[in-house]
Amino acid sequence: MNPSKTEGQLLVSGYNCDPQTAYFDFELTNTMARTIKGDYSKSGCNIAHHIVQSFAPYDKITPEQAHAIGKEFADRFLQGRYEYVIATHVDKGHIHNHIIFNAVSFYDYKKFRNYKVAAKAREISDRLCVENGLYVPQFKRQKAVKHHEWSQRKNGTSWVAQLEEILNKAVTQAHNFSEFCELVRSMNVEIGNPTPDDGKHIKFKYQDHRFCRGYNLKGPFGDFSRDNIIAAIDENNREKPLVKKSYLEKLEEMSYGQELRQVKKLAQSLRTIRAVGIEQESDFTERVRKCDDKIEILQQDISKLEQKNAEYKKVARILITYNKNLPIKQEADKKLFGKRAFVQLHQTELEAFEYAEREITRLGLSKTIDTDKVIEKIKQQDEEIRQLHLQVKAAAKLAAEIQSAHEVVKELNDRKTDTAIEPHRS
Repeated sequence: MNPSKTEGQLLVSGYNCDPQTAYFDFELTNTMARTIKGDYSKSGCNIAHHIVQSFAPYDKITPEQAHAIGKEFADRFLQGRYEYVIATHVDKGHIHNHIIFNAVSFYDYKKFRNYKVAAKAREISDRLCVENGLYVPQFKRQKAVKHHEWSQRKNGTSWVAQLEEILNKAVTQAHNFSEFCELVRSMNVEIGNPTPDDGKHIKFKYQDHRFCRGYNLKGPFGDFSRDNIIAAIDENNREKPLVKKSYLEKLEEMSYGQELRQVKKLAQSLRTIRAVGIEQESDFTERVRKCDDKIEILQQDISKLEQKNAEYKKVARILITYNKNLPIKQEADKKLFGKRAFVQLHQTELEAFEYAEREITRLGLSKTIDTDKVIEKIKQQDEEIRQLHLQVKAAAKLAAEIQSAHEVVKELNDRKTDTAIEPHRS
């Protein structure tokens, strides 16, 4: 970090490390990761990654503002999981930040995945520039077409779903098979083999597309074969006995006859309502509140455990580095001949040892602490944290499913209010 480029190093700062000893802090984390997780050599041996964040020469921005934006970018991009050093350079025609971050996370000791991250980094940086009124360069980019979308455009497969919706709508509205055929023809669908005398399998042709046999089309009651259609129409028009219905049964009745694309969403909503025991509409809000309360408690437990584990990790990585390089230090002290060459050969290891020794003294640690027991405790607490995160994820998923089910119920209620529902006819 050249002082002439960083205004006497006033524009240099670090996250979870000292800029002057960042190399050793990075190496301590790497050593700890190798001890707990194993060898990372197959996934790359790099110690750190380097990002340059530049600002336009005509932007009205001070070095201090650029430095603050750079730190905000690093915090968002790395999500507080990787140590980094940021230096703001002012020696060129434009202000720019150099951000160097550890390739291994001090949080979970996982390698940084640098696959396709450039777009994400640029998106975060551009958003920060917009928030601060700075220039954002625009590049013309070809929007990639997803394979599924390309396949639909090429093969024209979306008409099948439209045809299934039309047939399902006709089944729910018709009172007999003849009326079903009339309704289908009125919606621009041609029918082939409507009766057994015309042919074995009924088939349908939508607009200018090919004929499709009914047994290849799917509806909520099965396929659209002739027998299934007749059975579904008879079932729809069969007189139902008047009985007192539960909240769930009323919802199921209200959902009957919806378009095919809504069937899956409706089914999922009804499953959720059953699972959490909702008996009236006010229960939705209560169940979501309980999920939110549970998430808040779990997150508090995670925060406490992470703070506790961070102290264990700090002690462990210092002791591991000390013990790892202690034999080299002892060998250097014993050398009577060739000591200078030995020290030059092992300069990095000796500097790491001296750094760890200073930290042990500063923190008042004992050099005889059993690192194996500390590491075992770290692993145990990491597993507890992982399980708590899984519980948070499950609670958040359940809350989202309950909210989604509530939206479906409100939509059904709105439809019931806006449109009079005709009674079933026998």
